[in-house]
Amino acid sequence: MKLKDSINYAFTKAIRNKKNIYFIVILAICTVTILGAIYYRTTFLKRIEYSENHNINFRSYSVFAPDQEYEKYFEDKNYIIDFDKILDIDHVEDIYDFKYNHGVAYTDTYKNNKYTGTLWLKYGSDATLPKNVEGKRFYANDTGVAICSKYFYPSNGENINYFDKNMFLKTDDIINKTFNIKREIVEKKDEKSETTGIYRKDFKIIGVFDPLDTNDKMNTCYISPLDAIDFYESVNKTEEDYSLTPMNVIIDSVDNIKYVTNELTKMGFSFSPNAYIEYNDIINIKYISNLIIMITLFAIMILTILYVDKKNINEQYEIGLLKSLGYKNKDIQLIKFMEMIWITIISFIIGLLLIGITLFIINTIFKNYLIYHHIIIYHNVIPYILVFGIIVLLPLASNYYCTYKNSKKKVINMIKEGSL
Repeated sequence: MKLKDSINYAFTKAIRNKKNIYFIVILAICTVTILGAIYYRTTFLKRIEYSENHNINFRSYSVFAPDQEYEKYFEDKNYIIDFDKILDIDHVEDIYDFKYNHGVAYTDTYKNNKYTGTLWLKYGSDATLPKNVEGKRFYANDTGVAICSKYFYPSNGENINYFDKNMFLKTDDIINKTFNIKREIVEKKDEKSETTGIYRKDFKIIGVFDPLDTNDKMNTCYISPLDAIDFYESVNKTEEDYSLTPMNVIIDSVDNIKYVTNELTKMGFSFSPNAYIEYNDIINIKYISNLIIMITLFAIMILTILYVDKKNINEQYEIGLLKSLGYKNKDIQLIKFMEMIWITIISFIIGLLLIGITLFIINTIFKNYLIYHHIIIYHNVIPYILVFGIIVLLPLASNYYCTYKNSKKKVINMIKEGSL
């Protein structure tokens, strides 16, 4: 029997047999399940890895002076703790008082039925500003300028309508535009904190950054160090003179964290990371995805063996007739092989279409949700190759074994057993 005839005959058998159709559907569902588990695993693990390498909080540390230094300060309020020597450590890019690092402000410019007008202001030095800024950057001594999120959502995140096509303010709607901020000025009087006024200031947005790169909140705006210090000192007047906050130390790369922290230890400073990876989350993600994949693989293996074995028993009469007509064992095995090839390939293609449609729907309908929560679906050809191998090889191996076993039977016995 010619190869072309075997392929055509096998294809006809594959698509005309109802039981084959059921098996195709099952394999397609298994394909979607495995790929879905791989996408789940890859998306969240890659996001954690990306955040660690790009989120500045993973390479910034809160640093505290040695106890003896604080004791000297408490004894003499004019004593200055020398934090500046930390800048002499290689790979340290910046150091500043942590209390200036970020703060909440409110704006009437963007306050409406959609937005609450809540902003997250961050200290924007050369070391802390996002690397890729669309528009202009500012200098440390500039004032009244800001660099805000590209997907700007000036709100505290309550009652979000993710299905709103215009959920985020567009870059053209905010760049080179001016917004106001305000914040209550709180002072301590007679051991009580009282609101004594309102701090107000206008800022011009001169650039935007991608929060998916920095893992910043969507209502974040970086302001100059000069403005960050002025904002904090103006609105917070309740602290006692002896109250000290840690210093924020910015390291140039996560690869150099160990070196810098070792140097800080030698100098007598204590420290703590401003962000860290919750490894339990990584373990859970791996456990869930691996469990789904293993269960699906086990199901494919069992179902394939049962299906192929039953299929070959039901087709003994046909095999017996083919052999009685002069077909050799290798011809019959080739037909069965090609039939299973068609079944698995069709299953894989349907699975790809289903996963593709699912991802398209997720990326289209839930686009705003994904952006707001910094979720990026990562694509890679390797999982597709692995899944193709699983979906094709397991059924083929089972099919070959059962076909080979049945082909050894005598023709008369196969016809008799198949006709019962």
